[in-house]
Amino acid sequence: MKTVFEKFGVAWVWHFTDESNIDSIKENGGLLSRDLLERRGIKVNYPGSDHLSRNLDVHKCLNYYVHLAFVEDFPMFYHAKKRMPKPVWLKIDYAAVLRPDVRYCEKSSNYGPMNEKPNLLYADEAKDKIDFEAIFSKQEPKKIEELKRELKAASFSKEKIDKKIAGERSKFLVEAKKAEILIPDKVPVEFIFIK
Repeated sequence: MKTVFEKFGVAWVWHFTDESNIDSIKENGGLLSRDLLERRGIKVNYPGSDHLSRNLDVHKCLNYYVHLAFVEDFPMFYHAKKRMPKPVWLKIDYAAVLRPDVRYCEKSSNYGPMNEKPNLLYADEAKDKIDFEAIFSKQEPKKIEELKRELKAASFSKEKIDKKIAGERSKFLVEAKKAEILIPDKVPVEFIFIK
């Protein structure tokens, strides 16, 4: 994964929280998974996730991970801002994600039906499945190229292909930006830049 970050000049990954949680993050030595927070009896003033998302995490065994975003404009942040009085982004040194036990998801990790297991990827798999070009370099999402090939194979006219592509471009970009990094248990405070 280090080569991906270096290729795109990425020094940070991201985690959003409410400003009121920062003292607790410092006092407890970093960002803790939902499971560790509960086992230690630590109350989070304003969690980044809503009740449904937390329930899905427990059901899909994702509560053992700290969830991070590749980009600061992570689409789920816009929903969280509605629940938090003072939402803030924490910068996480990308070195925190270089551990071999870190997992990745090419979309929101708890997305999908409750009985559907998340597709947790190892770093080598993530390099191939996550659309880093779209996320970091503003290139066309890979799914646009796939869609173009499908439409050409189905003998759609250039005008119909262009119209369909225009309609799907932003949707695919948002989808690419939902990719997640899952750190088991804890992101130590020394990897977190807190203003």
